[in-house]
Amino acid sequence: IYPSKIGSDIDPIADKALTVPVLIGGVLSGEISSVIAGGLVATEVITSGVTIAAKLQDKDPEVSNAGKLGMISRVMTIGTNLLLSSVPYEGHAALHNTLEATTNVGFAASMGLGMYSAYTLYKENFKN
Repeated sequence: IYPSKIGSDIDPIADKALTVPVLIGGVLSGEISSVIAGGLVATEVITSGVTIAAKLQDKDPEVSNAGKLGMISRVMTIGTNLLLSSVPYEGHAALHNTLEATTNVGFAASMGLGMYSAYTLYKENFKN
């Protein structure tokens, strides 16, 4: 994959255009936990805030592998949480428990990777 300038500028916007409406709809319908949605949104706000602040100072922040993995884990968390809400525990205990564990692991990974990504963005762009 060869990154382009326009692709690197549009990709984060596309990520948010994908995740935010799904999170809003999921919370409003009761299919996504408001705690999970709040954590994922907070992670997006923090990482986006650091990125925007760097761009406003004419810096060119790069998305790290941690940032990319964080986005993958956020999408995984949303997907498994939606699946979890549609699988009743009764009769499907093993699948339900697997989806619940996957949601929790994805959420923890998303939070950790998001905070690490925000920290590295800050360190690379603001600490001299």
